[in-house]
Amino acid sequence: MEFSTCTELQSRCFYRSDSKQSPASVAEFIYNKILTTGPISVSEFMKIALTFPKVGYYMNRDVFGKQGDFVTSPELSQMFGELIAAWFVSEWNNLGAPGSIQLVELGPGRGTLACDILRTFKQLRQVLQDTKMSFHFVEMSPFLSKVQYELLCCKPLEKKIVFCTDNYFLSGRTPENIDLFWHNALDTVPRGTFMLFIAHEFFDALPVHKFVKKDGIWKEMYIDICSDGTKKNLRFVLLPNPTLACKTLIARDEARQQVEVSPQSSLIVQEMTSRISESNGAALIGDYGHFGTKEDTLRGFKKHQLADVLSDLGECDITADVDFKYLRNAALQCNVDVSGPISQHNFLKHLGIDTRLMMLLRSSSDPEVRRKLIGGYDIMINPAQMGERFQFLSITSRSRLKDKNNKSVPITGFE
Repeated sequence: MEFSTCTELQSRCFYRSDSKQSPASVAEFIYNKILTTGPISVSEFMKIALTFPKVGYYMNRDVFGKQGDFVTSPELSQMFGELIAAWFVSEWNNLGAPGSIQLVELGPGRGTLACDILRTFKQLRQVLQDTKMSFHFVEMSPFLSKVQYELLCCKPLEKKIVFCTDNYFLSGRTPENIDLFWHNALDTVPRGTFMLFIAHEFFDALPVHKFVKKDGIWKEMYIDICSDGTKKNLRFVLLPNPTLACKTLIARDEARQQVEVSPQSSLIVQEMTSRISESNGAALIGDYGHFGTKEDTLRGFKKHQLADVLSDLGECDITADVDFKYLRNAALQCNVDVSGPISQHNFLKHLGIDTRLMMLLRSSSDPEVRRKLIGGYDIMINPAQMGERFQFLSITSRSRLKDKNNKSVPITGFE
């Protein structure tokens, strides 16, 4: 990644998520902001580009699937959601099979994963009999909230979505009478009930600060307008002096020369683990990532191809691989058990994806259905595709069942 050195330290300013400003485009807002207040951090750049009201990348479009910019495992195969549901049921049982379950999904996409989970729960109703259940979604996009509602509730959403800052902004009910609630932040999800969390391809979209070690000194990378005065071109710059973020976010023993840190990810993990600890729950995090080894992973995606992060603002996805070592350390600050990360290949194999694939193939003679089943399986499992790049981390309460040696039973899929 090329960058230059910024000659002056500029002030920073953050927009409000409930802002009533409505620029014609993300690019217009970012250009005008830099012209007014100076260079902005990569973290703020990502936040604006992805979630600015009305014009942010995730706020007004369906970005998933073949017609979008990227594909996720739930969109590839029903097997993924079925196995996640099986993991939830197993952990629910290992944690004492409480009489109520509060499921929480962070970044639910189209709602496909939730749909497959609920369908599998319905098939396991004898296992989950008399268990009270509700599903809560943490979602910032009004467009995607509508898509999720209509898929899960099986009816059109006829009212306008208006975000609420202290409660859910949308509610509904599945045909099986499971209550659904939509929140624009985790802290508005009610506490106190046995909680199961799923965060699938959620953390890779959270803003990161980027740092570069130059001449033995950590400096932060910012976004600025090109020095030739061309308003429509952006560039990466290094601030001349360490920022507060340099002094507070980088580990003292950091050996890499470039690092990406997402403080928002740490805060969310700590909020999740706090709730898990008090409610004897569990969480599963799945994402593209590494264990504190990679340096420069910031990239853009458009139409399933790598794209320039600084171009097509608001029109392409911006993502960074998740540092699972950072998430693990954040989780371990609370009284919970943490396992992983392990590769998606191993995780799905442990959960029995091979057996499930064979069952589905035996039940269908349609060549197209069989082709899609095998193709989806290969993409998810193949080490050259998602199999190794995608990682899973689990967080569970320590109030687990004991084995014959009086040790806590292992976390499902992480043996």
